[in-house]
This record gives sequence, structure tokens and C-alpha cells, in this order.
Amino acid sequence: MAVAQPATQPLPFPPPGDAELLVPTAAEFRTAIDIRPAVADLNRGLELEDAGSATCVDAYYGAASAAWRYLAHAEVGFDADPRQPVALQVYQQSMSRLLIAAHCHGRFNPVVGLTVWTPAGQSQVPVLYRGFAWRPGDFNELRLASDFPNQDIRRRFVNHGIGVPLVAMRVADESDPFLRPRQPFAVTALLRDDMGPPTTDTASEIAGQPFVIELINPHVFDRAPVGPRMAQLARDLTAPLAFDVAENPRQWFAEFRQPSEAEFAPRLNMLEPYQPGKIPIIFVHGLLSDPQTWVDAVNDLRAQPDLYRQFQFWWFHYPTGGALLESTAQLRAALHVVQRSFNSAGDDPALDRILLVGHSMGGLVSKMQISDSQDWIWSQLSQRSFGELRGNPEVIARLSSAVFFHPAPGVARVVFVGTPHRGSVLSRRVIGRMASSLVRPSAADERFAQLVAENPLVFGGRTMNRRPTSIDLLEPDSPLLAALAQMPIAPHVRTHSIIGTGGVTPVEGPSDGVVTVASARLAGVESELFVPARHSDLQSDDLAIAELARIMRLHAATMATAAASPALLQSGSIGQSQMAQSAR
Repeated sequence: MAVAQPATQPLPFPPPGDAELLVPTAAEFRTAIDIRPAVADLNRGLELEDAGSATCVDAYYGAASAAWRYLAHAEVGFDADPRQPVALQVYQQSMSRLLIAAHCHGRFNPVVGLTVWTPAGQSQVPVLYRGFAWRPGDFNELRLASDFPNQDIRRRFVNHGIGVPLVAMRVADESDPFLRPRQPFAVTALLRDDMGPPTTDTASEIAGQPFVIELINPHVFDRAPVGPRMAQLARDLTAPLAFDVAENPRQWFAEFRQPSEAEFAPRLNMLEPYQPGKIPIIFVHGLLSDPQTWVDAVNDLRAQPDLYRQFQFWWFHYPTGGALLESTAQLRAALHVVQRSFNSAGDDPALDRILLVGHSMGGLVSKMQISDSQDWIWSQLSQRSFGELRGNPEVIARLSSAVFFHPAPGVARVVFVGTPHRGSVLSRRVIGRMASSLVRPSAADERFAQLVAENPLVFGGRTMNRRPTSIDLLEPDSPLLAALAQMPIAPHVRTHSIIGTGGVTPVEGPSDGVVTVASARLAGVESELFVPARHSDLQSDDLAIAELARIMRLHAATMATAAASPALLQSGSIGQSQMAQSAR
């Protein structure tokens, strides 16, 4: 349940400043009187909320509905009437308090609607949903977008206009394999009516004619009708990501040290429910990192309407101190589950066009999704047949899935961002050795060591008596890295490289400070962009993000025959006819 925020100060009427001078005609004086009851209701609501009374909901509803009727049925344009800023201020403030207070006092049910008391008695205000992949039952919490400042996000995608920007929260158990238990998403809320111009008895009209609450996906719509005119919607597209940054402290160091902890298990997460026809783009982070490393790129890319319409944004989260081959196998397994769950009939071409974007070591994870291992990895571990292994069947099965694999289903394009295809000098430095030593041995490590001990003829001293770590794989002279370089990439997959040049390594030459240009280059890529950025900033660099946008549009152009569902393709304005549509 959302926590009520402190009520703001009462709104004076007339408002201070220049607005006090703008009552030169009888008509304007009449409209000023028309808005006075809304101001009174708002101020009464603020007092009641401070007193902890649930009746503040009714006062806010009266203020918002009266202010809406003034805005929607004024005789001049939305931005032309000098009295309109007063009504807009009343509307915005009362709407923001209405939704939060109603949620806190149990007056708002996302399925049933808003319960209010008017002079005519109890009324149920229905809720309409526009452009969401979420179900009404997923709107479990509502928070004001303004509660979450930018934090470490470089840009804030905000529009000022009509409506209240919110962060809605889906709160559920972990039964869904792809959605997080707490998933925030952006909403703009309106309270509107379908009535004609107001008479002098506005209060009785409102009492007898309940309004509707409209919850709108601001990624899809940027305008809505206010009476006969179109008005820009207030939007905050960044707030849900800012919520994530503020409410979810990064745990990449704990994940690195304790990769076997159940809470740190690798997982593929969707930012919204699966949407047929939209191409999945999956972001994969690197060593000593987590999905928050992609927050600037995801923020910028999702704010572009055409990319939001055509792509659904996912990311793969894994503990970077664990066995990288096994994390890679778990991403591959998750992609198989995606196909079985959402494309069992093979009728969604978008799932044959998955786009992977991997930063640093995440690029190696992505590369192993499009490669055929054949026996390249196993031959680095043993000269004997895998079938000769004896021991714990579960350990053998996990090893098999890690070293023997085919390209993952559906992946059609990969972007490598600062990827160390030939290793990284980081692993040769003291910091690399220190980091590797911090990883706590797990039960899985012990079981693997036991398997090696039980099969001396199979392994024959060609491998360590422990599972190779992520840092082992980054060693420039790693036999596993050499094996990966030999694996054939699926011929239908297109690849691209974004390479950092913002640092220099004295011996190895041009680099991003961690990965040399020579290590980041890969033969056969469709495009290669050099960006003057350092390794930890490369994935957030403006040039790199612009290149990702270019590649995404190029990729979407190959899907001319595929289209997202009609509800999700709508963009721009909510038309007058749409205003009469029913809720999902």
C-alpha cells in the first residue's frame, strides 16, 4: 500500500501574482467564480488529509471534477484563457492528492474503480486503461513520479501538460519466471467526464454524472482531448527507472562474492509483460556489474516512440563471480522457455528476431548464444569422450549444458559493446587476481572438484580442480577464450561492434582503459563504431546509444511483415472516439 505524502499548503484564491489583475470583464469574472468551489474543495481536502480523514478523497474528487469541467468546456483555447492556469493548478494538485489518498484509505481498487461520496450518495468511478500490456490487477501501488528524482540517471524525459504522472507498481510473488516481484511502470492519470458544457449548478451535475479515471501509458500517448481541443499529456517516462535506482541498492559485489546464493540466480527479466509482435532486445551486463549499468541506454531508447512501439526491453541478470559457462547456459535455457511459452505455434515472427546487446563480459555471454560449441570447449578440458564421465548425474548434466550447445533459438542480431574477444588486461593485474580470490567457494564448486577427482583419466590434469570463473575466461591466454574464438557463429546472425577508445594501456595500445581496441574488434561484423569513451561509460555514451538506436531501426526494418498488436501500435493522440472505449 502506498504511503500518503504530506499534504501541501492550501491554494489561495485569487492566486498571487499577475493572475490577480486578470479579471477585466464580466465574463471572466463569472468564470473566476465558477472555479472558486474547486479551490475551496481542494483546500478542504488538504485539511482533511492532514487530519487523517478518508473524506479528503471526496473533497479532492469534487475539486478535480469541477476543475476538469472548467478546463474542458471553457469558450477559448486550452492555453489562451488567463484564468486557465488557476483551474489547471487546482486540477493537477487535487488529482495527485486524490489518487494517493484514495489508495492509502482503501478507496481505490484498480479493477473495480474509485469509491467516492457525493451529495447524491456513494458513487463508483470506473477506471479505463489505455495502451498497457499490464492488466488492471497489476496496478497494485501508485506513487507520484515527482517522488523519484533523477538519482544517477543522466536525462529525465518529462512533458508538462494535463494529468498526473505516476509510477505504478505490480506487486506479485515470484511465480512468473520473467517479471520481477516488484515491477514499476509509468502512468499518466486523468479524471474526465463526457458531459456537455456546465450550467450554473455544476455541483449537482457532478453528483449525478460520475466521471471516469483514465490511466494512460505515456510511452504510447502524448496528447488527449480536453473538451473539443487536444492537450499535451503530462508525462514522466524516466520515473520508473529512477524508482529502481532509488529503491533497489546495487548488489553486484555481493553477487560477485556469493554467486551461488539463490537470490542471485541468473534470470531473464522483462520490463513489461510479453507483447506479441514486438521484438525483444536483451541487455546483458558485464563483470562486477548488474542491469543498472544499462539504465541510461534503456531510458533513452524507450523514450523514442518508434523504438518503444517496435521493441520490448528485457535484460539478463547474472552473478559475475560464478561460472560464466553455466550462466550462459541459463540464458540459453531461458530463451528456450520463451519460445515454448510464447511461440509454441511458431506464429510470432518477432521471436525469430531477438536482438542481444552485451557490454564487456556480457558480450561474451551474448556471443555464446549465437555460437555452436561443437567440441571446442570440451577439448580444452579433456582428450577423452564426455561419455566416459562417471559421477553425480546432476553435476554431469550441468557440465554438459555448459560445454555443449547450439545457437539459442530466435537470436538474429548481436551488438558487442566493449567486448574482450581476446581477453582483458584486467585479469593480469593485481585487481583481477584480488577480485577472483574474493569469490567464495560454493557447493557447486565442491561438486565439480569431486567430479574431477573421480575421473582422473578423463580430465588427466588438463584442467583446474575447480570450475573456471568469469575472470579465468577473461585471461588473454585462456584456453576457453581461445575455444570461443574458434566456434562458428550462426550464419544468419548479424553482428556489430561498439568499441571504446577513451583510454590507453601503455603496452597493449589504444583501449577504453580495460579492453584494448585489438581485443574488442571482431572479424565479420556488419558495422564497427569507435567511441571516445572509457570502459565503464561506454554503454551510456551518447554516441553509443545513438548507434544502438540506428541498429534497432535497421533491425526492425527487416520485420516488414510483422506488426505489434493494434492497441500497442497506437501512438500520439487519444482520439475522441477512443475516449468512449471500455476498459480492458
